[in-house]
Amino acid sequence: MLNQNQSQNEKKLRERQQKNLPKIVLNLSALMKKKKHARYTQAPKKQAAIAHQSLEKMGKFWKDVRDATKFLMEKSKMLANLNKKNR
Repeated sequence: MLNQNQSQNEKKLRERQQKNLPKIVLNLSALMKKKKHARYTQAPKKQAAIAHQSLEKMGKFWKDVRDATKFLMEKSKMLANLNKKNR
C-alpha cells in the first residue's frame, strides 16, 4: 500500500516537472535573447566608457597591490636589520 502510494506520488511529480520544463526553457531562451539584444544595441561610446571604467578600476587595484608589496618589503628589510643588530 505504502509502496504503491509512493510510486503514484513520484509519477505525479514527474508529470508536473515535465509540464513545467517547457516554461523554464522558454524563460531561459527569452532571457538569453534579451541579453544578446542589450549587448548588441548598446552604443559603442557606452561600451567604451564601461571598458575604460573597468580598466581604471583594475589600474587602481594593481597600484594598491604595488603599494602594499613595497610597504611589506620595507618592513621585512627593517626586521632583517633589527635581527642583525640584535645578534
